[in-house]
Amino acid sequence: MQKQAYQIDHEKSGKVQIALRRLDEILPALLSGIDQPRVFLKMDTQGHDLAVMRGATGVRPLIVGLQSEMPAVRLYDGMPSIAEMLETYQRLGFVPIGFYPVNTFPDKQITPEFDVSLAPELCHRAEIQSAASAPGAT
Repeated sequence: MQKQAYQIDHEKSGKVQIALRRLDEILPALLSGIDQPRVFLKMDTQGHDLAVMRGATGVRPLIVGLQSEMPAVRLYDGMPSIAEMLETYQRLGFVPIGFYPVNTFPDKQITPEFDVSLAPELCHRAEIQSAASAPGAT
């Protein structure tokens, strides 16, 4: 039998009803009065970060960076894999610029999650191409 990295007591689980609203609906009011808003979107939604992004379609041009928690190991039912999440963010125009381990268990040799920082791809494409073509670049 495989040992689990997390001790989960399923007897203590439950459900809580919450109201969901799209960022498209609430963000414009929150940003009113701010000239040229630049949004950094930090998400940690227990497997629902991509749903948050779907709800931000109308305000996505305002997002200059984001952080999404991505699983190396699927921790929740229906949770997308890290590969699926990275592919989706890339289709939305965001590329990863940093991976930061979350909840590392050295004794079990596992890092089940990463906070991944992403930025709009167009912001960095010219810089990457320039660096790649610079003398001495490999």
